[in-house]
Amino acid sequence: MATAGNDPTYLLNFWERLQKNPSHRSVTQLFSFLLHEGISFTEDGCFLAYKSVRDDYRDHHSGTFVNKPGAVLEMPRNKISDDPRHACHEGLHVGALSYAQTFGGSGSRIVICKIAPEDVVCVPYDESQRKMRVSRYEVIGNYGCLLPSTVYKPEQLRNEDYRPDPAPAAHLIDEDDPPDDEDEDDGSLDAEGEEEEREGDVFPDDVEKGDLTEASKPEEKPAVKEAGGVEVPKEYQHYLDEGTEELMEHYLDELRKYATYGLKIVGASKIGGGKMALIARIMEVVRPK
Repeated sequence: MATAGNDPTYLLNFWERLQKNPSHRSVTQLFSFLLHEGISFTEDGCFLAYKSVRDDYRDHHSGTFVNKPGAVLEMPRNKISDDPRHACHEGLHVGALSYAQTFGGSGSRIVICKIAPEDVVCVPYDESQRKMRVSRYEVIGNYGCLLPSTVYKPEQLRNEDYRPDPAPAAHLIDEDDPPDDEDEDDGSLDAEGEEEEREGDVFPDDVEKGDLTEASKPEEKPAVKEAGGVEVPKEYQHYLDEGTEELMEHYLDELRKYATYGLKIVGASKIGGGKMALIARIMEVVRPK
């Protein structure tokens, strides 16, 4: 790779982390599994895999492990079966997409998990070795599309697909409006070095006396809204009430940003099939069947 001008750092990071795995069997099985199934590496030497869960993000088997994006799930390593002859046994399970898509049946969803090589316990012989048992993983988002078979760089995907908002045109800038750093300091001091009280300010004594007016009441924070297992940022919440027809009226770039940043759909910018396919994936996350 280095001779060809490519950066092998992520493989070196992977190798270093793999040496921390105490199981000889896991070390010898893992790399072959990753290559065979086209699993993505990450730049820090970890890898990404797929997991099928219930609509409410709980695991299929026990219903006790919640796999919402951002969650980190962990079990003691010595509580997990390391015998590859045992197909289904104690442990946290992840696998290839071809396995995750057939596990759980209807009423399931797929999430993307990040796993460190040192946390792999076993690659069972069944299912063509398309799954594994691990002691720890982090859920990084909802499934969007098939991930690359080399290295996954989220920031690279964003830079390719999203352009920053253009700067305001010169004729739209109000020259009479001074820059922010030239505005008066809101906490201006008088000659005695004490903060001046201005009309409309609210001080602790006013609060204790219940003298808050409608104009001086602190702004209420918007209610937190969840979709796809994540808290949707305020700027994307207006999409949540829209159905397929309403979403079709938005530009494709807008929908990609909503899917990526609002719903944490991993690989949203690479979903094939155009706007309809992207909206279908969005609706699967927001309103699962």
